Amino acid sequence: MKKFWLMILITLVCFGISTPALASNLNETEKVITQLAISMALDNTGHFNYQKTEVNSDDSVTIWYIPKNTDQSATLTTLAEVLGAYVGVARITPGLSDLYIKIGSDYLVTGELYCLRSWVPTGEMTTEESAALVLKVLGTFKQR
Repeated sequence: MKKFWLMILITLVCFGISTPALASNLNETEKVITQLAISMALDNTGHFNYQKTEVNSDDSVTIWYIPKNTDQSATLTTLAEVLGAYVGVARITPGLSDLYIKIGSDYLVTGELYCLRSWVPTGEMTTEESAALVLKVLGTFKQR
């Protein structure tokens, strides 16, 4: 059995197909467009001192942000905006994977959350579904 998989790997390498390319559903152009779409949506809110979006080699999205305000209401607002940007792009980008969120203060990550792609409904979300998604993601919070 090991010889079989070794033969497949050698065949793929011979045809110029790398293993990371097999793991990715999105091409580089789609990744850049996704990053720009999320970044522009978040920049337009005016609620962030800093935000950076990356689409990783496994098609997951990492968003690091520093909110302008850190009170409870602002924290929920910025998290909802991050999730909204991700959900909006995920609906039109079927190959997009999970979301990883890093909340920062200056140059430090102070907390992390995540949203699995399977948690995002395919159709329009009701207000209740949106609120439930925010609560589900809040349940993943880990302080660093």
